[in-house]
Amino acid sequence: ELYNSTFEPVASFSVIVGDMVAVNSSSYGLRAGNYYIKVSSGLRWSSATYDFTVKSSKTNAWEKEFNNSYDMANSIKLGEKVNGSLMSSSDKDVYKVTINKTQKVRIRFNRKYIENAKSLWKVTLYDNNYRELKTMSVSGGNTSNQYSETVAVKKGTYYLTVTASWWFSSTDYALTLMSAPDYSNRFGHKESEITISRISNRTYTGKRITPSLVVKK
Repeated sequence: ELYNSTFEPVASFSVIVGDMVAVNSSSYGLRAGNYYIKVSSGLRWSSATYDFTVKSSKTNAWEKEFNNSYDMANSIKLGEKVNGSLMSSSDKDVYKVTINKTQKVRIRFNRKYIENAKSLWKVTLYDNNYRELKTMSVSGGNTSNQYSETVAVKKGTYYLTVTASWWFSSTDYALTLMSAPDYSNRFGHKESEITISRISNRTYTGKRITPSLVVKK
């Protein structure tokens, strides 16, 4: 079990006695400070000797616990990828994002392969009044990026939360709130009323007549 300097539990995991020689925990994002590790017996007791190693690396691309409330939210930028993991089925990771202009955004979520196709994560976007704007559920299985539907937002502060869905996984994830692709100007015109010019009823030889597409405001 991992505790912070005020002896609050940060994370825990169990080791099953058997053929496994080495067991790795999930990665945890921690703020600078002192931490304590406690090793105790689980459901059964063993007198086998053990050793453990704590590995750490300094990074700004990982969540910093505790960030399980809006007041303790980690600040990230639009388009910035942040890595994290849920410590338990009741854990919540909260991120704060500032949007500088009216635009459309979407959520991108990625994690490594898991042999579990059940819904494991729930990712939700809230506005500054904590109103839900968009929610996506993420399952195990493939490892490709998964995207939410786009949502229009105005300039202001927004929050992203990651929680367990119907099932729980402590697997590391990567999360990004990103600007959505803008297709409104893909023809060199703004989206507006579209009219198609008519072709008179004539017979042409050796020529293919294609209706022209005219976009008018």
